[in-house]
Formats: sequence, structure tokens, C-alpha cells
Amino acid sequence: ASCLTVMWAIGYVMNLSSDSWLLKGCLLLFLLVGMALFMRHSVGLKNLRYLPTALMLSSVFWMSVTWFFWFMPDILCNEQNFPFTFYVVGLLYFFYKTWRTDPGCIKSSEEDKKENIVALAEAGCLDFRTFCTSCLVRKPLRSVHCLLCDSCVARYDQHSLWIAQCIGKSNSRNEGEIQVLQNS
Repeated sequence: ASCLTVMWAIGYVMNLSSDSWLLKGCLLLFLLVGMALFMRHSVGLKNLRYLPTALMLSSVFWMSVTWFFWFMPDILCNEQNFPFTFYVVGLLYFFYKTWRTDPGCIKSSEEDKKENIVALAEAGCLDFRTFCTSCLVRKPLRSVHCLLCDSCVARYDQHSLWIAQCIGKSNSRNEGEIQVLQNS
């Protein structure tokens, strides 16, 4: 809710009828400092990783509100309504699927961890390319240990700030669909 308010306030300041850019700049700076202080004291530094996700969702919300209340009544029977609605719904759908899908975190039980360590040590293959020293699991090819998620991810691509989790084997296709819809 605070991100929605901040996005509204930024839009309100930018849309002021004043010609003074100094006034608008000072108000935007005041908003930025106020938001930073609010986030540090009420949310905490640990949960700041969800800030880009909240900002992205609030910008999609305000874009949709603007479209449906300002533009849609004027162009009700226009062919531009369908593509916009399709892109917004598709963007939110694939965002949700990417966010809720496990990126391909490599999980193993304590017994499996012990067996892997013994097997790799006996085979002489206990090095950082085949074994994660943080998770104590055998790493498949192209898997990387993400420091932010604290887990090994199969076919690791990146840690996305926009969904606050990694992009890996299981959710890379959905993330690709988000990028296609954002660039359309």
C-alpha cells in the first residue's frame, strides 16, 4: 500500500500546475527521503528485497487505472483496448507464475548430504565445481549457489530483483514471457 501511495504522490508532484522545476525537484527529493526513512524504520532492511517487486506491481496498477478511467471511455470501441488488456493480463499472469514457481532449487536430505560428501571424497572429486560447500549438495552442471536465496539453483540465470527470487530451470520460460510482454 505504501508503494501505491508513493507512486501516486510522484505522479501528483509531476502533474502540478506549477512551472517551477525547483519546487517539483524539492518535493520529489522530500518524497524520496521520506520513503527511505519509512522503509528503514517500518519495513526493516531485511524485507527491502521486496521493494522492486512492490514498485513494479504498483506501477502496473497505476498504469491500468489510468488506462481504464482516462483512455478507455474515450476509445471504447477502438482496437487498441484488446492489445493493452491482453498485455497487462499476460504480464500479471506470467509474473505470478514466475514468482510462485520454484526456480529449481536443489534440495536433499541430511542422509543424502552425508552420502554425497563421502562418495565425492572417496572418488577424489570433492571440489567447488561439483560440490556446494554452503548447501553440502552435489551440484549439477550450470547450477550456482545464490547468496541472496541461500540455495543452489539448477540452470541458474540470475537473481531477479523484480520477483525477489532466482531465475532457474523451472521458471526461466515464464520470465522470458514477461520480458517479451514488457517489450511489446
